[in-house]
Amino acid sequence: MATAPEILLREENAPQSISKHGFDVDVILLDKADQATEAEYGSDFRKIPAGDQMGRILVQNMHMASAINYARKKGDLPIACLGTCSGSLGVIAGLGRTGETFGLVWFDAHGDADTPETSSTGFIEGMVTSVIAGKCWTAYSRSLPGFLPIPEAHIISVSVHEFYSNPGPGDDLTVGTVVSKPTIDQLG
Repeated sequence: MATAPEILLREENAPQSISKHGFDVDVILLDKADQATEAEYGSDFRKIPAGDQMGRILVQNMHMASAINYARKKGDLPIACLGTCSGSLGVIAGLGRTGETFGLVWFDAHGDADTPETSSTGFIEGMVTSVIAGKCWTAYSRSLPGFLPIPEAHIISVSVHEFYSNPGPGDDLTVGTVVSKPTIDQLG
């Protein structure tokens, strides 16, 4: 999904350094995450347009969802090292396949809560929490087996202080409960 996780996990002793702190570690590197197989598109190539950015993100997240679901079925706690915010859609889909109830704590300087209506750029990475909350891209997210929107009451966004778009009147570029320095100062 991006090169930073690959570099981090391919460091010579990365899994061993985690293991020495008392954790058993199985590292699954999704190194061919862009390549759709028949498992993702069935017999209909039109489901995932080749070379399309949104198609690549969809395939990447299908692979991520499978890896997360595999870890949960084994009883493991999956920790995803993502190089892009949109990779969290696959994490949500993988957890959704388990039937477990969960929420989201979003740690990011950006709210990632734009929608196609509020975005001046159409940058999908700026819309991820809105997708997770079911505010936009609903047909697209349903293409991820296991993906279910998380209610905003179960989402906490921490350290939101930058936005990709300039909000217009009435635009709320946040999702869930926002915990940021101004919010903390107000409570103080």
